[in-house]
Amino acid sequence: MVAHGNDRTPNLAEDDRVQLLRGGSLVVSLLGAFGHLLHRAGLRRVRPKHTLEGKRDEVAHARAKRLGRLGKQAQHGGEIVISQDETELHLFPPLTAVWAVVGSPQPKVATPGKNQKRVLYGGLDLRTGSLTTHWAPTKSGAHFIAFLRVLLDAYPKQQIILITDNGSFHHTKATEAFLLEHRDQLEVKWLPPYCPDLNDIERTWRSLKRSHASNFLFNSLDALVANVQKGIAELDRRVA
Repeated sequence: MVAHGNDRTPNLAEDDRVQLLRGGSLVVSLLGAFGHLLHRAGLRRVRPKHTLEGKRDEVAHARAKRLGRLGKQAQHGGEIVISQDETELHLFPPLTAVWAVVGSPQPKVATPGKNQKRVLYGGLDLRTGSLTTHWAPTKSGAHFIAFLRVLLDAYPKQQIILITDNGSFHHTKATEAFLLEHRDQLEVKWLPPYCPDLNDIERTWRSLKRSHASNFLFNSLDALVANVQKGIAELDRRVA
């Protein structure tokens, strides 16, 4: 039976429905068998990923990969190595895939009338996995310095190697003066531009947002921040 133009979906007789279901099952079976043959032939279904190749300095990127060795050394009890970054948490909820019954309507997530955001500054200890954080309204040199003070308080009298990106607010005059003043305790390793894949904390941000900030509209920005903070506390308990 064929629908024309904007006609409603036609009613199918019971026999038609049975045939349709059988046909669908046959297609699924054939696709499964075909996929198995492709897998045996050495092929697999993969999801493409975005790349910054062509925008970044590939020589500098390859050189910066050596910073990964610092992380491995930290895991064996070496110096305190911190992967640092900032991320934005928006009241407008990010979406992530969820399980749903086949044939059910696509899940919907409400959105706010006006978006709001808060910035989370973080430092991931590459040896212990613990996270040092500082919340701020914006990304700025002053808020970055505030985070660095929190970090230094968390590791008193310990040598810290900080791996971070070259964001412009990381290089304000006040920031450079602060880093110079604390150079005996804090050494910064600057990542080249367009190299987020070299910063370990990026994976922590993705996991945190997926588990505590996605697919739900919070009543307020403070409620969102509280839930993300709960996720941070859970992370710290797991690695304690």
